[in-house]
Amino acid sequence: YEDRAKTVRYTVFGLLYPFFLFHAAIFIPAIPTLVTDGGGVGAFLQQTVLPLGVIYAVTIGGAVFFRAFRQASPAQADALMLKPPVLGTLIRKRAFVAALRVLRTFYANGVSILEALEGAAAACPNQCVGEQFRRVGDRVGSGQTLAEAFALEDGIPPVVSDMVSTGEKTGELDHMLAKAEHTITESANQTRTFLIGAASVGAFAVVVLLIGYRVLSFWLDYADRLNQAF
Repeated sequence: YEDRAKTVRYTVFGLLYPFFLFHAAIFIPAIPTLVTDGGGVGAFLQQTVLPLGVIYAVTIGGAVFFRAFRQASPAQADALMLKPPVLGTLIRKRAFVAALRVLRTFYANGVSILEALEGAAAACPNQCVGEQFRRVGDRVGSGQTLAEAFALEDGIPPVVSDMVSTGEKTGELDHMLAKAEHTITESANQTRTFLIGAASVGAFAVVVLLIGYRVLSFWLDYADRLNQAF
């Protein structure tokens, strides 16, 4: 829970700037409507509050629908969450770290590797990633090493297999699992930082485009009126 709280705090504060820019992209271009002919407060609200209301309604409705869909079909929903190129990678890394932490904790406290893998699969927040740990457990139960079992799973960074292999050879598996967990956590943090930065750049680009459109429309209208006057 502490880890999740830190993630939420970092994400919320990181998204404050793009959130502000998103609303600025709606409100700033509509300000001239307050003083133009045929405009006024009513027209301003129609150009700002109405589209914002639609966007919020669609966003909240989508979130509620996906929540219900995940409760009804968790495996399909979790698989869908892993599909987006960058966001899916982040979700996969976070889920893998959570399961890896459970695996390391169980193993370091004397639980057998097979039981630790099953516990990690059960505690994983994403069922698709959890199934990977179950398949790893099946391979280990059939005689493969933990490193070999991890290496056969798609989406698991090769560094994990390398560190696990070193841990199995040196007898410090719990220590190498901790290093693998730290490595994936750092990678997930970098991906999260990239996503927040991309959101900020995207929101800024929207503001620039909308304001540029308003300015261009104003000068085109001004030139058209001059042509009509002369």
